[in-house]
Amino acid sequence: IPAGYLGASKTIGIKKVMIISNQIDDFRRKRFTIAHELGHIFLHQGSHLCRNNYFGLTYNKIPKESEANIFASELLMPGAVLRRRSKDEDITVRLAKQVSETYKTSLQSALMGLIKASPDIVCACGYTREKFLWQIKSTDCELELRTKVRWPDAAETGKRKVHPENWFIDDDFPDDISCSEENYIYPNGTHCISIITLESEEW
Repeated sequence: IPAGYLGASKTIGIKKVMIISNQIDDFRRKRFTIAHELGHIFLHQGSHLCRNNYFGLTYNKIPKESEANIFASELLMPGAVLRRRSKDEDITVRLAKQVSETYKTSLQSALMGLIKASPDIVCACGYTREKFLWQIKSTDCELELRTKVRWPDAAETGKRKVHPENWFIDDDFPDDISCSEENYIYPNGTHCISIITLESEEW
């Protein structure tokens, strides 16, 4: 497989083949790549050569790659389980880590699966100091996230109350709306995930 590609698959009639790059060091990424290529085999005819950046669960503009990601996510983290967890518990980094450990997926994949299943107005995004990388929103979250975000300092990690305008472009929020953020900086210090939740006394 060429550099920059993680997997490939080909389905012609009943003939199927799948190749996974031997350059994948993280077994969680390897599991997701295998599940993604299985998605192509079950859902799509023809050949698929999958770049590293095809595996983002949100910003993928290629329908077949997005479908393969959804298949992989459902295969590795059953939607019924995620819906139950996200209904009974708040979406937090701690919960995402529990799901990640249980189903041997990345923290990002676990968080995205939980938010997709959540009945609440919640979203999350990932970024570096220089670049906004991805976002995911629950079905009921129709607000537009800002993509220029400030890197949190050490005191701003964990969960805290913030003004919703810190995160959302909409600037007309009712007084009874409360917004919380939870910032998690990866141990290597290069990436941050923020979870943003909106609540109202009327909901």
